[in-house]
Amino acid sequence: MKMSNKETFDWYGVMSGLEAVDTVPEELENTAARRLGKAYLCAFRTGDDKEKYWLLAETLFLRLADTAPSRYVYSVLAGLYRQAYGGSPGIGTKTKEELLHRALDCYERLYNDHPDEYELYEYAHLLYKSSSVFSAAAGVRERLERKEKAYRIYGEVMEAYNRNNNKKTVERPYIRAAYGLCRCGLELYGYETPLQKEYVLLTGGYYLSERAKEVKKTVFYTLCRAVDSVRRYENIPTVMEDGCRYYDCDYRYEAPWDIYYMMGRLFLFAVKYNILPNRSEPVRSCEKYFTYAAVLDRKRRSEGLPVSGFSHMYHSLCDFYLMCGTEEKLGAFLKEYGDYMEPSYIELTNLRRALKAGNYEKARACLNAADGRPSSLPPRKATILKDLLTVLEKKDMSGVERSYKPYEMKLFAEVLQKKNRTVRTYSAV
Repeated sequence: MKMSNKETFDWYGVMSGLEAVDTVPEELENTAARRLGKAYLCAFRTGDDKEKYWLLAETLFLRLADTAPSRYVYSVLAGLYRQAYGGSPGIGTKTKEELLHRALDCYERLYNDHPDEYELYEYAHLLYKSSSVFSAAAGVRERLERKEKAYRIYGEVMEAYNRNNNKKTVERPYIRAAYGLCRCGLELYGYETPLQKEYVLLTGGYYLSERAKEVKKTVFYTLCRAVDSVRRYENIPTVMEDGCRYYDCDYRYEAPWDIYYMMGRLFLFAVKYNILPNRSEPVRSCEKYFTYAAVLDRKRRSEGLPVSGFSHMYHSLCDFYLMCGTEEKLGAFLKEYGDYMEPSYIELTNLRRALKAGNYEKARACLNAADGRPSSLPPRKATILKDLLTVLEKKDMSGVERSYKPYEMKLFAEVLQKKNRTVRTYSAV
């Protein structure tokens, strides 16, 4: 859906001349149809009645798909459906789900016919975005398949960029795809159930077979190369000596604080799965980059600059200290950054601290207090924490066996085994 000279293109004049302001004429020469299509697209982008012009454009290009199909026609339809899916609850009589499926069908057609980097990126991003949306029409398996395909196509964008002799023209899809690859890859290969999340905070990491560890290691290095491409493109250093230089600096596609946060997540991935020979190196890198993200976000807040509104960088750094930091570092972090976190998350952290420290009386008091505030803990998380507390207190798993699957019971057993070996609170960084 690329256009040139749209500032000087008289789209309304074209529609008026063809008597096509409100309806698509029944008879149109191919050249006139293309010109009218351009007018509808300009009107959709710049006019006031966007839905009207979107519907007219769809009608025209669907007709062209029947009478004069081409890559251009399907590229336009793919873009129309993608934009409508992302920008509204529906359009005309079409639901978001219908818009999504029509967009995916068009992109799949383009994908099988020598797509360019922009089309590949748009397809991958749509697959990834829709994979996170829960709907009655798309089950868990279908959403997972979309995410797997998105990960693969993000990689294809990067491969296509490396083959392109005129890289300057495709920087945008390349950088966007590199960052998308990281987000998608971490969700695919670092996915955790609520129980696994609590397990890793209590134990500090997962135990993997050598084969599984090699898979994670390959993913880790792939994503590191991707995020490093983004970092170098945005001219962001690996060591931030002066935070004031980056909290309000210009960037093209990805913000410094987002890049540092992503780098922290990648090294956290390495820590959780113990995929590097010297664990202390990813531990230090994870702490460093999460801290950079928190410092920049706090500085932007203090200067009254726009922020995402979320507290994910603070939550991640908090969980990092809980998982593999010291009690002193966690306490210092909460003192410095606690004002930027929701009170409910601080309460959850204190509950987890008590559970990890073996202070089960305090943990139960935290749970009981949370019970009085329904919004404080999601029901599933509250149940898991209660069951972990019961197992650790009684040193017996028989009371929870009927509520969990065999692989989940293995996690309970590993938590109990580790707690029976030691009552130390945290291993030093």
